[in-house]
Amino acid sequence: LLEQLKKALHETDAGVPRGALDLFWARLAVHIRAEHLRLFPAVLSAAQRSNSIPLDTVQSVIAQLRDDHDFFMHELGVAAAKTPNIEEIAPIIKRVEARLADHNDLEENQIYSRVGSMLSDDEQAQLLRQIDEELLKRPQRFTAEDWLG
Repeated sequence: LLEQLKKALHETDAGVPRGALDLFWARLAVHIRAEHLRLFPAVLSAAQRSNSIPLDTVQSVIAQLRDDHDFFMHELGVAAAKTPNIEEIAPIIKRVEARLADHNDLEENQIYSRVGSMLSDDEQAQLLRQIDEELLKRPQRFTAEDWLG
């Protein structure tokens, strides 16, 4: 979606970038909500029960990820407010993209890669179902085709 958004910024019809930005922002928000409601509590709970990863390390990583999430939502909100001025959006998207790369690396290496060792198979399956349910909760302004397509 980020690549689609960056491509849409070059469209002459201002509605194209606005729509791409709206979809990217909404999908990222739903992803963030799923992590906040499901993933982070499960990982924190598992870290409290286990000695394999220090709880303060997990808390610190999650705090950084939450800070990143706040940054993304704020910056995309600023971009949405500037949609009539498409040329002002590109630098914002570049900042989001740069931080998102670091964020994803942290998430992959410090959270996702450790879930298998922290949670039982049943807990992992339950967490996956819960996250999938959250990811399907789309804002009403999007059709199922827009959301999944």
